[in-house]
Amino acid sequence: MREGRTPGAFHHSAKGWRVAPRCLWWPYVWSVRSQTCVGTDGRIAIAAQRLHIEKPPGTRVTRCIHPNGDHSVLRALPAKDQLPVVLLHCPAPAQCPALPHAFVLL
Repeated sequence: MREGRTPGAFHHSAKGWRVAPRCLWWPYVWSVRSQTCVGTDGRIAIAAQRLHIEKPPGTRVTRCIHPNGDHSVLRALPAKDQLPVVLLHCPAPAQCPALPHAFVLL
């Protein structure tokens, strides 16, 4: 099937491409997730920074590192019956050279 074509041409003409599911958790499926606690100062560690988060000290949150380098913090682990609640999102440095900063989503 591939004979006479470059690997790239075959890859682009291959059947079976799937569209990402219409699930709000999909951006977090491929992220590396870890549970962490909010510190006594109300901050959590993101990359080489400690950023403020609007949660009481000691609260467990889920920290995500996405394949594109973005960091985000979720209120809870993924669950089918709940929508994701994003507490903090930090774009990758290549996308936003003015780091260190973070966008707080409420």
